[in-house]
Amino acid sequence: MTGRDELEAATRGVDAALKEPITWRALADSSNNAKFFEGVSSNWRFVIVSFGTEYRGLHPGSLGYDGTATNTVAPIYVVRMTREQAERAVSLAEAAARESATHPTKRET
Repeated sequence: MTGRDELEAATRGVDAALKEPITWRALADSSNNAKFFEGVSSNWRFVIVSFGTEYRGLHPGSLGYDGTATNTVAPIYVVRMTREQAERAVSLAEAAARESATHPTKRET
């Protein structure tokens, strides 16, 4: 298998993993409208960021996206996510945050 074949297989693995149940948590907010999230699924760990791009002269409110996905089972490898994958992951993380805000987990006393 060539390096390109391995990269394409890893990218397909990330696409499949984004369809699995993922537990998301916000890591931090910062300037530039940056939001950082971590997600964990059965075999993957994601670290993603969305950030404002106005400082680069782009339209107000436009965002950039970046992220990495780590396969946590052998062979372990890290993949830089495509922009589309990172954008989808941020959307999933933000939806999970909204869901937990409107339906907080009940705690036993």
